[in-house]
Amino acid sequence: MPFKKPRGGQLLEICKQSNHYLVKFRIVVEHKIVSIKLSRSVAHKYRNRRQRYDLRMKLFAGIINSELRI
Repeated sequence: MPFKKPRGGQLLEICKQSNHYLVKFRIVVEHKIVSIKLSRSVAHKYRNRRQRYDLRMKLFAGIINSELRI
């Protein structure tokens, strides 16, 4: 959670830096979510066995992570 400025006060420099790093990390995560949603494998309704859904999503997330090297 980002730090909020207190009413009628100023935000400390440490809190500002923390918010800055949080925003940078969040951008990376949001871009990964968009790349997963844009792929055709998860854009359609999943019609296979539910047991393997988690495994396939983890494999797909691993592919996305290896492409972005994170």
